Amino acid sequence: MLLTNKSEYKIFNINHIISNDLIITKPIPISDSNKLEKIYLCIKYVTEFLEKYNIKYCISDGTLLGCIRHDGIIPWDCDFDIIIFKDGYLKMKQLIGKFENEHINIINIIPGYKIFYDKIPFGELFVYDKDSDGLYKMAYPYILNKPMFTMSKLYFPWQKYKEDDIFPLKKMRFEDFYVYTPNNPLNIIKITYKGNIRECRYNSDHHNQHFTLGYKIHYIGMLFEKIFCNIFFFYIYYIVHFIISRHIIVFH
Repeated sequence: MLLTNKSEYKIFNINHIISNDLIITKPIPISDSNKLEKIYLCIKYVTEFLEKYNIKYCISDGTLLGCIRHDGIIPWDCDFDIIIFKDGYLKMKQLIGKFENEHINIINIIPGYKIFYDKIPFGELFVYDKDSDGLYKMAYPYILNKPMFTMSKLYFPWQKYKEDDIFPLKKMRFEDFYVYTPNNPLNIIKITYKGNIRECRYNSDHHNQHFTLGYKIHYIGMLFEKIFCNIFFFYIYYIVHFIISRHIIVFH
């Protein structure tokens, strides 16, 4: 199904319509309904889990953009993004055993935690911390509980946010439930996505890259990280991940 302005679609039996004020230069293929349903179930379960254990979080990146622009999941998206903070990141290490779901699993690895549905990666919990310049950035990895901010430097150096743009967190409707968002979501989105956020873009490469590394590869990476929890390992992992995500190496 191809989507354009005024197209109607459903996510988990929730009716949606593409707003007429969005800029769609050519029709965009909707993601598989089963995939969208799994994203929905993951976001709902994970956010409820975080709230149950009083872990501060807010949705981010494409998930935040979808909340603002589509009242939920972007219908051509393939994953979800959530920000947690240092205290929550460390607390999650003690709570992984309580993360019990028949289909949903979590692994503590770059960029903080990865979420899987039936062993396929569907989302990430990015850990953010305040740097010496007073801005919040991707903090992973933590060495001796100290943020290295290597994730920010290597991947997303422009994603740095003012404290009052993030806090206090607030709740917004997402599909048929509510999630926490940054205090000034539009300011965050404008930094994250340069350009007109009403312009809808589709990148098929992003969809392909997301599923390149499966659960087993991430689990092995997690075991190595527990053994070699230092900055050297992080760079090795980053190089391998970068190569694989660019399809130089392909796992079938």
